[in-house]
Amino acid sequence: YIQLLPPDADTSTLSVLPNSSSLDIAPSSALAPASETDQYRLAIVSRLDVDKLSPHLLYEPLLRLRASYPALHVKIAGSGLAADNVERSLREHGMDEFVELLGWVDDIASVYRWADATYLPSHSETMPYAALESIAAGRPVVLPALGRFAEVDVHEAFVLAFPPGDS
Repeated sequence: YIQLLPPDADTSTLSVLPNSSSLDIAPSSALAPASETDQYRLAIVSRLDVDKLSPHLLYEPLLRLRASYPALHVKIAGSGLAADNVERSLREHGMDEFVELLGWVDDIASVYRWADATYLPSHSETMPYAALESIAAGRPVVLPALGRFAEVDVHEAFVLAFPPGDS
């Protein structure tokens, strides 16, 4: 669950509203830790626009993860004005062998079901919908601590928020 209220807040007049996602994403069964030989599956769900994606949050962390986990496989679901630049940069960084650019995905729930975790390399989103969807799907999410996610109290098994600007 997500709690955006201080612990001493009067909650007697509050109502709980479910996430407004229209996706049919039921939480999957518990994720088993992957062994060194298993494939690690990371999803990125994002609009591919310059004002949203940060190159140092996209390429550098994925290259470091791949060095530590050679079985890493990444799927990027999304489209936008920077899609061609992202595709070219993936090739230039030698990442096209483990990063698959899916483009627009109609059945986005299938991406969350495929993934072990979701990574959001945005430098501008303060309450990303993809993070809420990932949590709803029972998938942990890694993202910069921006806006409301800097304040969100979510069970530590679901969210790892890192300092903005850190890659």
